Amino acid sequence: MDVVALGTSGSYAKYGEACSGYLFRSGTTNVLVDIGNGVLANLFRYLDPHELDAIVVTHLHADHVADLFPLGLYLRWNPRPGKDLLEVHAPEGSCALLESFQPWAGPGELSRVFRFVDLPAPFTAGPMSFRFVPTRHLIPTFALVCQEGDRRIGFSADTSWDEGLPAAFEGCDALLCEATYQGPKGIDRVHLSACEAGRMAARAKVPRLVLTHLWPESDPGTTMAEAAGEFAGTLERISAHGRIVV
Repeated sequence: MDVVALGTSGSYAKYGEACSGYLFRSGTTNVLVDIGNGVLANLFRYLDPHELDAIVVTHLHADHVADLFPLGLYLRWNPRPGKDLLEVHAPEGSCALLESFQPWAGPGELSRVFRFVDLPAPFTAGPMSFRFVPTRHLIPTFALVCQEGDRRIGFSADTSWDEGLPAAFEGCDALLCEATYQGPKGIDRVHLSACEAGRMAARAKVPRLVLTHLWPESDPGTTMAEAAGEFAGTLERISAHGRIVV
């Protein structure tokens, strides 16, 4: 099982970058987790979107969902005969809310190509299983753990510090964790700091921490140093087209 980062920028992306998107792969099974602005173009580097088995949208902020609209256009106007609707696992009410932005999608438009399934219901795609836990963010948001056999990858999605969240990642081989801010504390119900990301991994007792969703203006070296002050395991920072293999 591996994860390819299609975009990792927090909130907005600078030249050559993209916002949140991660392709979880095992064999011929492909699950896209988040589809922020810039992700669709990078996805084409690895596969035709018709090869996706499912999409997970952790929450409805633009940097995690904006490219769902152009993906819908691609699937609608480049159909594959006999292909089922593509499942989108997203917070309750997502389809109606997204379609309410009528300059991009009118009522029923997304339902032509997508079948929405409410989170936090778990699901399985090929050999990979996904389970979800809510995070502490501005709007309904879900972290996840993906498991294949005895291997597990956790993903924090967007969150601020939550005392109960580290337990969700116990037993994971790697934790992909947002580290938006620098300094000792993030902003409650918004994002973690790098220190808190390190603390999250330490509390979860994971051996490997992979930082993502950095604020684009932040110095990555400072972010890494602050996380290292809280976490003694293997520490990495991922950017677009980087991979996590477990």
